[in-house]
Amino acid sequence: MANESYIRTHREQIMEGGRDSVYLDRNTGLVIYKVDNGTFVGEGISYLTPVRDDWVIGVARVRIPLVGYVRLLPNIIADQINKILGRGS
Repeated sequence: MANESYIRTHREQIMEGGRDSVYLDRNTGLVIYKVDNGTFVGEGISYLTPVRDDWVIGVARVRIPLVGYVRLLPNIIADQINKILGRGS
């Protein structure tokens, strides 16, 4: 939670959003908005927000260069064929 004094004292790092009482903290990436009871709440993931264990669904153990192209190759070929035939963008 943030209070209004935080927004006033950190004006240089706070960017106003499109609607009333919505702000973006440029340093943390948090969206700060005012709720019904007048309290300001920060929402989002930033470098200050720790990652909870239940958010993690997998961890990269190894890196195999270029293996992703095996999956992308059919799409690349289809895009090129569509360009040749004049159907693609």
